[in-house]
Amino acid sequence: MKERSVHRPTKKIEYTLQHAERACKVGWSDVVASQRNGCADLFDRLTADPANVDNPDKQHRLKGNLSTTTVRGVERDQWQYEMAKGARVWYVVDRDNKTVYLTRVATAHPNQTK
Repeated sequence: MKERSVHRPTKKIEYTLQHAERACKVGWSDVVASQRNGCADLFDRLTADPANVDNPDKQHRLKGNLSTTTVRGVERDQWQYEMAKGARVWYVVDRDNKTVYLTRVATAHPNQTK
């Protein structure tokens, strides 16, 4: 029998995580490969309370023309979570549907925010 991964289910009070586009899925796989524990912690943080910022050095709203982005036809605030080794995860929060959309996932510091 072929083994298949079982993904962590979310509780009804939690947010679900989705990739806003295919490139985010690839980026997430790359970051997970190099920072599995950090990604597990980030997953827990974003599904539990994505707008709660207890460490503004790591998690903050993007500025300027990156501060918002359109996902599923709605313009939303765009956030960044800084991981180890320069990896970054950008995301938006859809409170109505309790969904967090990953809008960009990079294994290194994106040039747009340097």
